[in-house]
Amino acid sequence: MEEGVRRMMELLTASLTVALGFFVFVLGQFTQRLCIEPIQEQKRVIGEVAYFLLDYYADVASVAKSGLSEEASRELRRLAGELRSTLRTVLGYRFFELFRVVEKRNNVMRATTELKGVSLSIRMNDNPAARRHMSAVIKALNIPQEPPGHGGAGEGVPRPSTGSGA
Repeated sequence: MEEGVRRMMELLTASLTVALGFFVFVLGQFTQRLCIEPIQEQKRVIGEVAYFLLDYYADVASVAKSGLSEEASRELRRLAGELRSTLRTVLGYRFFELFRVVEKRNNVMRATTELKGVSLSIRMNDNPAARRHMSAVIKALNIPQEPPGHGGAGEGVPRPSTGSGA
Protein backbone atom coordinates (compact mmCIF):
# COMPACT_ATOMS: atom_id res chain seq x y z
CA MET A 1 0.00 0.00 0.00
CA GLU A 2 2.81 2.43 0.85
CA GLU A 3 4.42 1.75 -2.51
CA GLY A 4 1.19 2.75 -4.28
CA VAL A 5 0.91 5.99 -2.29
CA ARG A 6 4.55 6.85 -3.00
CA ARG A 7 4.07 6.30 -6.74
CA MET A 8 0.88 8.37 -6.66
CA MET A 9 2.76 11.22 -4.94
CA GLU A 10 5.58 11.03 -7.52
CA LEU A 11 3.06 11.16 -10.35
CA LEU A 12 1.28 14.10 -8.72
CA THR A 13 4.58 15.95 -8.22
CA ALA A 14 5.58 15.35 -11.85
CA SER A 15 2.15 16.51 -13.08
CA LEU A 16 2.29 19.66 -10.97
CA THR A 17 5.81 20.41 -12.21
CA VAL A 18 4.74 20.09 -15.84
CA ALA A 19 1.58 22.18 -15.27
CA LEU A 20 3.53 24.88 -13.43
CA GLY A 21 6.22 24.92 -16.13
CA PHE A 22 3.57 25.29 -18.82
CA PHE A 23 1.89 28.12 -16.87
CA VAL A 24 5.20 29.98 -16.44
CA PHE A 25 5.97 29.55 -20.17
CA VAL A 26 2.54 30.89 -21.21
CA LEU A 27 2.84 33.81 -18.77
CA GLY A 28 6.30 34.63 -20.16
CA GLN A 29 5.04 34.56 -23.75
CA PHE A 30 2.06 36.72 -22.80
CA THR A 31 4.34 39.28 -21.13
CA GLN A 32 6.77 39.27 -24.03
CA ARG A 33 4.15 39.66 -26.77
CA LEU A 34 1.86 42.15 -25.06
CA CYS A 35 4.32 44.24 -23.02
CA ILE A 36 7.98 43.88 -23.91
CA GLU A 37 7.75 43.77 -27.73
CA PRO A 38 5.39 46.78 -28.00
CA ILE A 39 7.66 48.79 -25.66
CA GLN A 40 10.64 47.89 -27.84
CA GLU A 41 8.59 48.92 -30.89
CA GLN A 42 7.98 52.35 -29.36
CA LYS A 43 11.72 52.75 -28.74
CA ARG A 44 12.43 51.66 -32.33
CA VAL A 45 9.97 54.20 -33.76
CA ILE A 46 11.47 56.98 -31.62
CA GLY A 47 14.89 55.98 -32.94
CA GLU A 48 13.60 56.23 -36.52
CA VAL A 49 12.09 59.64 -35.78
CA ALA A 50 15.45 60.78 -34.39
CA TYR A 51 17.28 59.51 -37.46
CA PHE A 52 14.93 61.17 -39.92
CA LEU A 53 14.76 64.49 -38.08
CA LEU A 54 18.40 64.84 -37.06
CA ASP A 55 20.19 63.19 -39.95
CA TYR A 56 18.11 62.53 -43.01
CA TYR A 57 15.63 65.40 -43.29
CA ALA A 58 17.36 67.99 -41.08
CA ASP A 59 17.62 70.59 -43.83
CA VAL A 60 14.30 71.23 -45.57
CA ALA A 61 15.96 73.19 -48.38
CA SER A 62 18.18 70.22 -49.24
CA VAL A 63 15.20 67.89 -49.15
CA ALA A 64 13.33 70.15 -51.58
CA LYS A 65 16.34 70.50 -53.90
CA SER A 66 16.82 66.76 -54.04
CA GLY A 67 13.15 66.24 -54.92
CA LEU A 68 12.38 64.23 -51.78
CA SER A 69 9.68 66.50 -50.30
CA GLU A 70 6.81 64.14 -51.08
CA GLU A 71 8.71 61.08 -49.85
CA ALA A 72 9.83 62.87 -46.68
CA SER A 73 6.30 64.06 -45.96
CA ARG A 74 4.85 60.59 -46.44
CA GLU A 75 7.56 58.98 -44.25
CA LEU A 76 7.05 61.46 -41.41
CA ARG A 77 3.30 60.89 -41.45
CA ARG A 78 3.90 57.13 -41.36
CA LEU A 79 6.18 57.55 -38.33
CA ALA A 80 3.59 59.76 -36.61
CA GLY A 81 0.99 57.03 -37.08
CA GLU A 82 3.30 54.28 -35.85
CA LEU A 83 4.28 56.31 -32.81
CA ARG A 84 0.68 57.06 -31.89
CA SER A 85 -0.29 53.41 -32.34
CA THR A 86 2.13 52.44 -29.56
CA LEU A 87 -0.25 54.09 -27.10
CA ARG A 88 -2.72 51.30 -27.89
CA THR A 89 -0.43 48.33 -28.39
CA VAL A 90 1.39 48.46 -25.04
CA LEU A 91 -0.71 46.56 -22.52
CA GLY A 92 -0.82 48.53 -19.25
CA TYR A 93 0.58 51.71 -20.82
CA ARG A 94 -0.29 53.89 -17.82
CA PHE A 95 1.47 51.48 -15.45
CA PHE A 96 4.66 51.52 -17.53
CA GLU A 97 4.34 55.29 -17.91
CA LEU A 98 4.52 55.67 -14.11
CA PHE A 99 7.90 53.93 -14.09
CA ARG A 100 9.10 55.82 -17.18
CA VAL A 101 9.49 52.65 -19.20
CA VAL A 102 7.48 54.23 -22.02
CA GLU A 103 7.15 57.86 -23.10
CA LYS A 104 4.47 59.94 -21.42
CA ARG A 105 1.17 59.79 -23.28
CA ASN A 106 1.01 63.60 -23.63
CA ASN A 107 4.54 63.68 -25.06
CA VAL A 108 3.67 61.03 -27.64
CA MET A 109 0.52 62.92 -28.64
CA ARG A 110 2.47 66.18 -28.89
CA ALA A 111 5.23 64.52 -30.93
CA THR A 112 2.80 62.97 -33.41
CA THR A 113 1.04 66.30 -33.92
CA GLU A 114 4.37 68.06 -34.44
CA LEU A 115 5.58 65.33 -36.84
CA LYS A 116 2.55 66.07 -38.97
CA GLY A 117 3.55 69.76 -38.79
CA VAL A 118 7.07 68.88 -39.97
CA SER A 119 5.54 66.85 -42.79
CA LEU A 120 3.36 69.75 -43.93
CA SER A 121 6.22 72.25 -43.60
CA ILE A 122 8.47 70.08 -45.77
CA ARG A 123 5.78 69.83 -48.45
CA MET A 124 5.43 73.62 -48.38
CA ASN A 125 9.22 74.13 -48.29
CA ASP A 126 8.86 76.20 -45.10
CA ASN A 127 12.23 75.72 -43.38
CA PRO A 128 11.55 77.94 -40.30
CA ALA A 129 8.23 76.20 -39.56
CA ALA A 130 9.80 72.78 -40.09
CA ARG A 131 12.59 73.67 -37.65
CA ARG A 132 10.05 74.78 -35.01
CA HIS A 133 8.09 71.55 -35.38
CA MET A 134 11.30 69.46 -35.36
CA SER A 135 12.43 71.15 -32.15
CA ALA A 136 9.05 70.43 -30.55
CA VAL A 137 9.29 66.73 -31.51
CA ILE A 138 12.86 66.49 -30.21
CA LYS A 139 11.82 68.10 -26.93
CA ALA A 140 8.65 66.00 -26.54
CA LEU A 141 10.51 62.72 -27.08
CA ASN A 142 13.64 63.85 -25.24
CA ILE A 143 15.84 62.93 -28.20
CA PRO A 144 19.51 63.59 -27.42
CA GLN A 145 21.45 65.74 -29.86
CA GLU A 146 25.15 65.67 -30.42
CA PRO A 147 27.01 68.94 -29.95
CA PRO A 148 27.97 70.70 -33.22
CA GLY A 149 31.03 69.27 -34.93
CA HIS A 150 30.63 65.75 -33.51
CA GLY A 151 29.31 63.91 -36.55
CA GLY A 152 25.66 63.23 -37.28
CA ALA A 153 25.48 64.85 -40.73
CA GLY A 154 22.88 63.04 -42.77
CA GLU A 155 23.80 60.56 -45.43
CA GLY A 156 20.51 60.42 -47.31
CA VAL A 157 20.09 64.04 -48.39
CA PRO A 158 22.92 66.00 -49.99
CA ARG A 159 23.97 68.96 -47.86
CA PRO A 160 24.78 72.38 -49.27
CA SER A 161 28.47 73.01 -49.81
CA THR A 162 30.18 75.04 -47.07
CA GLY A 163 32.84 76.28 -49.45
CA SER A 164 35.73 74.48 -47.73
CA GLY A 165 36.37 72.30 -50.77
CA ALA A 166 37.34 69.32 -48.60
